[in-house]
Amino acid sequence: MAKAFQPYPPLPELEIGDVLLYAPAWHNAVGLIIAVKTWTALSHAESYAGRGLSYGARIEGVDVWPVRIDRYLRYIRRPVLPPGRVFDEDAAWRAIAPMLGRPYQVSGFGAFFAPWSRARRASRICSVLSAYHLRGGGCEVFNPDLEEADVAPAQLYQTPGLRTIWERQKRQPGAGDRKPETGDGRPER
Repeated sequence: MAKAFQPYPPLPELEIGDVLLYAPAWHNAVGLIIAVKTWTALSHAESYAGRGLSYGARIEGVDVWPVRIDRYLRYIRRPVLPPGRVFDEDAAWRAIAPMLGRPYQVSGFGAFFAPWSRARRASRICSVLSAYHLRGGGCEVFNPDLEEADVAPAQLYQTPGLRTIWERQKRQPGAGDRKPETGDGRPER
């Protein structure tokens, strides 16, 4: 039986509005193209909804999903709000509620992959959904003139309007992970 994935370092307590950013799977051509097009190792974003759930635009549809904690999770970023201001969970939900329960917008990639396209109304792809959620919650993390349809997962990583609260790191081998040494100082084979 395979061991369950254990993120390292351990995940912090998540808050509604946190953005989870994922690297592409090696077998996912669309994810790899997104990563190459944006010059980052990121291809997917979801917004934390609370109670172990996230708002996500997955190929299965746009909905509320169990948070995906797997080897592709790379960063968790939190909105930076002015002092005394809190993320407006209700307004954020209202901003994305019309998109929930609908199919994934495959045609939205036309706007993403062909920026000169006039079909700019992509709303049911991952980073666009997160941008609507953030703006609805009162967090303007991008230039206000930038349409949500122009936001890629990379920009959710690059914006100063979100701060990184967790970054996946390679596990450092502990003393208990080392192979026993032979008498000459070399590890046993």
